[in-house]
Amino acid sequence: MKQKETAAVLMVLLAAACWGANGIFINILTAYGVNGTQMTLVRMASMAILTGIWLAAKTPAALKIDLRDLVWFVPAGALGLFMFGLFYTYSIQLVGMGTAAVLIYLMPSLVMLFSVVFLHEKFTPGKGLCLVLSLLGCALVSGVAGGVTLDAGGVAYGLGAALCYTLQNILLATKLKKYSPMTNLFYMFLFSAVASLVFTAAAGELPGVAYILTTPGALAANLGLGLVCSLAAQWLR
Repeated sequence: MKQKETAAVLMVLLAAACWGANGIFINILTAYGVNGTQMTLVRMASMAILTGIWLAAKTPAALKIDLRDLVWFVPAGALGLFMFGLFYTYSIQLVGMGTAAVLIYLMPSLVMLFSVVFLHEKFTPGKGLCLVLSLLGCALVSGVAGGVTLDAGGVAYGLGAALCYTLQNILLATKLKKYSPMTNLFYMFLFSAVASLVFTAAAGELPGVAYILTTPGALAANLGLGLVCSLAAQWLR
């Protein structure tokens, strides 16, 4: 039992480390002149391809899903993963990795509130205390409580990312829990990539995607962003 608990703790720590690397890769790509829309498309599309190949080679049966569950996979991918990744990337670019990460850590509080409102879970004094402490901690770490002025757009993007991540977690814990983690990852990456392609094309940003694909340094950084901060972080959590 202790070994399982130790392994679980190590996986959480590794996931956090992978998550923390977001800023490194995003800053590298920003230096190349790549924006959040472009890097998000390459990130999601490449991970959809990799996870699809992996499942097809290792466990083809895991690709089978109930078509009725597409109603949950589509928002989990398009909103919970694509919009989350896009908002989080723009938040990092505007307010920095530290503040953006703090805003994301509002997610547990949002999950609790959503569970109380929509899943009719009981709201206890303990949960109320945790909510207050969470909000206070985020305010202190971000510097808002100390009078630090932050970019309003960056904060809005961070809060939007937290909401999208909340949606993803609720869907995975309720509607999609019958599937394996890799199955969920593949379909979320797939629908995230589709949503990202539509969004990027509509925004006229596809030339920037071509630039990433033809620039070795930018492509390596973008693949690292996907492998480390999307695939590994999501699988380990």
